[in-house]
Amino acid sequence: MASQQVSSLFRYGLYQFGEVVFKNGRATPYTVRLPKSSEKELFQSLAGAAWSLDQVARIKNVHCMGIAKSGVPLAEALYEYGRASRKCTKFSVVTPHALEQGLDPAADDDEMTTILIDNAVTTGKTVKTVLDMVRRFGYRPEIVVRIFDREDIGEDGLSTVERIWRDTGLDLVSIFRLRDILPSLSSMEREAVLSYQSKYGTASFKKWIGDDHVL
Repeated sequence: MASQQVSSLFRYGLYQFGEVVFKNGRATPYTVRLPKSSEKELFQSLAGAAWSLDQVARIKNVHCMGIAKSGVPLAEALYEYGRASRKCTKFSVVTPHALEQGLDPAADDDEMTTILIDNAVTTGKTVKTVLDMVRRFGYRPEIVVRIFDREDIGEDGLSTVERIWRDTGLDLVSIFRLRDILPSLSSMEREAVLSYQSKYGTASFKKWIGDDHVL
């Protein structure tokens, strides 16, 4: 991940160091605050980083579907970025639990690949609800894009990536992962984050740490 793109997490105050206690009682030494306003430069940076991901870059004809309300600005940014390179041809919004949806039925010969986009995905319940909904319109999303992956596991011992795959069969990809920002942290912050990860980190993160990737 380019350092310029990673720096946007710090420049816009999205990454914040300091203990926070989750609803389940688990204490974490840091949080990533999701953007609450549509800063154009921030979302352009996020969109550029998203399009550099292998799972997104390989798609030739993309339908960006934003999950309302939080995922819409990011989905719009991805669409505009992709349209400029002629890789995006459609943008739409899906609203969880709404009786009316502004979606046209998918064409039988539709060769577009639909990607679902949200700022955050945690339990996966919203994604499952949205997936069931859009499938009724004939859409078959392949991946879900979010901003940040904490690379930790939940109370069930699964990461969000694993949980989404188990429940929906979709790949969950993140614009940034914890490992992307570690080199930018102070030694004190890094020590606290790694202590947390020693208890709750995913197997892939622990392997990455074991391969001496932390500066």
